[in-house]
Amino acid sequence: MGLSHAEFGWHLPTSETHLARYLRDQGYDTALVGFQHITTNEKIPELGFDAWHLGGQSRVAGPQAVRWLQERARGGSPKPFYLEVAFVDTHRPWGKNPPDWSLGTDRLRWLPPYAGSDLEMAEFQGEIRAVDEQVGAIVAALDATRQRQDTWVIFTSDHGIDIPRAKGTLYDPGIEIPLIMEWPAAQLPSGRVWEKLISHVDVVPTILEALNLPLPNTLQGHSFWPLLSGEPYTPRTEIYGEKTYHSVYDPIRAVRTAAYKLIVHFDTYDTVDVPIDAKESPSYAVIRRELTRPHRYLELFNLEADPLERDNLAGTDTLDVLSDLLQRLYDWMRTTQDPLLEGRIPSPMYQRAVDVVTQRVSLAEFFSTLHPPEG
Repeated sequence: MGLSHAEFGWHLPTSETHLARYLRDQGYDTALVGFQHITTNEKIPELGFDAWHLGGQSRVAGPQAVRWLQERARGGSPKPFYLEVAFVDTHRPWGKNPPDWSLGTDRLRWLPPYAGSDLEMAEFQGEIRAVDEQVGAIVAALDATRQRQDTWVIFTSDHGIDIPRAKGTLYDPGIEIPLIMEWPAAQLPSGRVWEKLISHVDVVPTILEALNLPLPNTLQGHSFWPLLSGEPYTPRTEIYGEKTYHSVYDPIRAVRTAAYKLIVHFDTYDTVDVPIDAKESPSYAVIRRELTRPHRYLELFNLEADPLERDNLAGTDTLDVLSDLLQRLYDWMRTTQDPLLEGRIPSPMYQRAVDVVTQRVSLAEFFSTLHPPEG
């Protein structure tokens, strides 16, 4: 029998929806607890889940996940399982849980001083603490049902903090996410930290290799299971990032090495896109002037000398570095068949409007995709 494993996250990344469907086909019990915004709730079975319990607030999702584990243990299912728990607490508005002042409230380094930063950080930390407590309850349930030894726990997220110049961008605060793992049966070393370049697309092939399951040829990621298991491992020399739409059409692509980051802007949009929810931060008022300066096509940062990505080196004497990163980015875009190489990407808002005008979707489905429930 394969190993059981669970994943905890704040959202449901697309790669994991494919993983759920794949594992279900391999004989796993699959369940989603919490929040998803990949599709309408009526279509959740298409994501690969046999069971689901919606409600993304940790105080709802945590107990639901515990209950699912307990009921499954009582039922004595012989199958391995895949459980995905998606928390929404750290999405704005913050303040749904009590502020947490216990670790201090250091201002985020890439922002100038602004009024209200202490309370804002305490509220954010309060949301994190609420999630942390529920993850602890789920792990305790694994202990109580004697499933923890064979359960691979993975904690991750889909984007950075909900603050201007972070979420919705390809700067490091927007693409850096947590990745924490525990799997006692596989003897993953406790407390070990690896300083390697890892992409989110690497998680699925890592899981499949560790479970001795065949890797579909559609996967773009590279397994880092050899790194975790102490085998010879060739680390990535670069990772890639992309965004086309969030609040607006803002097509950007990036390549990041250990030393440099290149961001390419493919449109004339003249501000750093700030998601609507991130604009709720009081920091938006003090950084707005910077965000509304006209873009240059290229942004190049020396991450060793300039980790906050403030000094754009494109157009300086770094042409060799710039040329190398442009070639790497172009090769990756060709390999992934990036549609930007063929022209502008049609707006999803346009397609949604056409669907409802031509009545290809019902009004009920149209409005449910506009306003998905958050639990």
